Amino acid sequence: MTTASRRVSFFTGCLLLLLFNASTASGGTTYNFESCNLGPIGVWNNGPPPGCDLWYTPPSYLVPNSAPATVYPYSFIESYGVAADPRGGNNLLILSGNGNSQIGTVTYDRAQHGFNFSGASEWAVGYDISVVNVNNPGNSDDAYYIGGFSIMSTNGGASLIVDDAWDNSSTDSTWSSIYWDYDAQGNLDGVVAWTGLAQNHWYSESTVFDTNSNRILSLSLTDLTTNLTETISPTGWYMAGGAGAPFGANAFRFSGLGWGNGMLVDNVTLDPVPEPATLFLAGIGLIALIALRRREITS
Repeated sequence: MTTASRRVSFFTGCLLLLLFNASTASGGTTYNFESCNLGPIGVWNNGPPPGCDLWYTPPSYLVPNSAPATVYPYSFIESYGVAADPRGGNNLLILSGNGNSQIGTVTYDRAQHGFNFSGASEWAVGYDISVVNVNNPGNSDDAYYIGGFSIMSTNGGASLIVDDAWDNSSTDSTWSSIYWDYDAQGNLDGVVAWTGLAQNHWYSESTVFDTNSNRILSLSLTDLTTNLTETISPTGWYMAGGAGAPFGANAFRFSGLGWGNGMLVDNVTLDPVPEPATLFLAGIGLIALIALRRREITS
């Protein structure tokens, strides 16, 4: 190897290390349920119970009608003809609703995890998701909603809610993802972001938001079979409270919301979005690497 080649290799290694540190040092986190015990997630009792990487079921005295979500092996769902996540490992999380609200026996599976969002102003939160119906989904309150995801405070309401709902009452119905966004004045709105999604099919859904401005910056959906991604960059979408409202979330939660419906979840990610200065410095490094490489080729 020539001296110039060694310089290129050394510089390449340093640049890759810089880019790796820029993307991971500030707190990117993935939860894939691989370290969880199979079965129901334990209920909070002055702290997260052991057995599932600090996931817990919120107690019903704080979140009424809560029931434990369940960690299953992929082999279990595949034995019933339910597709496995193409990016999945051994385990996944399944949530549902149970009972009948008209006679007061309904419960909702919930899985919650604490998280400190103070390490960055912009965050990208994502998860792999699939839905199936065990019974006819219908359009009643018991069955219309399938499940949901929220970013919330354990001492108050949710900053961001994304709900999943059937498009119609047929057994083979498609489903939609609904974002409950707010305008600048704090007025609630519900927007169907994605519709016509296939059940028993895996997608990755992600949202980028800014805790300083309280804005929803973008949302993306990737089909995990085709790997095609669609991204929406909304204008005037805010989290709870609207423009200038303080962001007080310190946890996130998945909920099963409809009787007879199953929401399947895996690969939950929370990543800080790099600051522009970090991207600029990385870009300078890349330009320098290209220049050095050109010098090697021409010398």
